[in-house]
Amino acid sequence: MRLFLAPALLSLLATPAAADAVAQMVTAYRLFDLGEAAQDGLSQIAAARLAAGVEMQVVDRKPEATGGKDGGTDSRPAPRDPAALMELARVAVEADETLAILLQETAAMADLLPKVTLRQSAAMLRTGEVHSYRLPLDGGTPTEIGVIGDGDSRLSLEIGTEAGPLCLQSGISATCAVSLPESGFVTVTLRNLGEGVSGYWLLTE
Repeated sequence: MRLFLAPALLSLLATPAAADAVAQMVTAYRLFDLGEAAQDGLSQIAAARLAAGVEMQVVDRKPEATGGKDGGTDSRPAPRDPAALMELARVAVEADETLAILLQETAAMADLLPKVTLRQSAAMLRTGEVHSYRLPLDGGTPTEIGVIGDGDSRLSLEIGTEAGPLCLQSGISATCAVSLPESGFVTVTLRNLGEGVSGYWLLTE
């Protein structure tokens, strides 16, 4: 079956992403985690291709930190970068000739195709710690804000204004689409819901 799936998937992976960059990146990491857990090399290839189609611009944003305690487990200091996902996918499929060829062609295309762009800020949440950011948003335009964690803890992503909450999601990775009627500011709150120390990326457009 894989011989028939490969050309169709290859065609799909060759298409430049039309989705929002933040949603694309969060989807890529969720899919990779699922594929890794299920030992599904095809999902890992697709996820690595999605991640490779995003260019991250590093932005220095300092959160307001409250709470937290030391001593949590920290098996991975930060999320794995897109290049690491591609390499992990290669290792996962190296015993399968069809998928190994598909991965090689996918990686080659990822280097040639245009990329979507997002802004990324890295930080670390101790056990029970809360980080808050105040970010500007353009009015009247739906905006994606996301978080990708390193896997050591589940995270909570909450976005709101003085008028109240706009979105609440949780997981190792999460994304929220929010919109303001007029340009203004939102508060982005990230909570460590587990017992581990979680390095994370805050992603914005």
